[in-house]
Amino acid sequence: MVYSTAEKVVGIVKLPLDGNPAKAMGLIAHPTAISSVAISGDGRFVITAGGADKCVNIWQVSTKALEMKIEEAEVKADGQGSASMYAELIDPDTKNDLIDYFYYAQLRTQGEDSTEEREVTGTIPLTEIPNLVRALGYYPTEAECANMIAEVYYANFTETGETNDDIDLDTFIKLYVNHKPVFGTSKDEIAEAFKKLGGSLQWGTIAALLKERGEGIAQDDLKKILKSLVGKEEADGLNPSSFMEASRFYDKVLGFDDAEEGEDAY
Repeated sequence: MVYSTAEKVVGIVKLPLDGNPAKAMGLIAHPTAISSVAISGDGRFVITAGGADKCVNIWQVSTKALEMKIEEAEVKADGQGSASMYAELIDPDTKNDLIDYFYYAQLRTQGEDSTEEREVTGTIPLTEIPNLVRALGYYPTEAECANMIAEVYYANFTETGETNDDIDLDTFIKLYVNHKPVFGTSKDEIAEAFKKLGGSLQWGTIAALLKERGEGIAQDDLKKILKSLVGKEEADGLNPSSFMEASRFYDKVLGFDDAEEGEDAY
């Protein structure tokens, strides 16, 4: 598959699209914007049109170069599993946490207080996927969790007619890399959401939206969540008539830290 970015880069990706960084390569085709891309009928050439540079370039496609890149990555990952290619897209601290949480999930599913001999299967039930990704700081909706579980459950169904009830570490790393958003939710996005809802809102209005819209949160669950986020005293002090601005919501309720320069706030 041929792709181009809004500016400068054009490249090719080996199908199927699975997030493997070794299966894609690109080059700088124009100094600024790329206005359009076309492919010759025989697939041997890619034609790109620039913007301000007023140039049309013709590129010969070499899939062999991409195959060599994939082979080199596989040799480098030999003995570590293909997950090592995807793990390159995760920062080292998160990667270490991911591995720790995965193996802890194995113990948890067999009973944390059990004194019986553990069975080290190298897999965990698909139902643990939501717990794992949330432990790693990615909070998908229930619908998104269902999609991730279904993706693994039916991964081999068209080929073998069989489904999967468990997931191994290699597959979980691929799943996490492919589903976690590249950029987290920022303070500006929360402020914009408040603006669209009318600016400063009464807590009763916010609570009603959380309970009734989208994937609603039950009243008891909302109370537990608030106590975990702000503590019992402040949670009890949130009465329906008190007003809350975006800044208070992301600072006091969500506990967002100011991102360092060049970082995203999550």
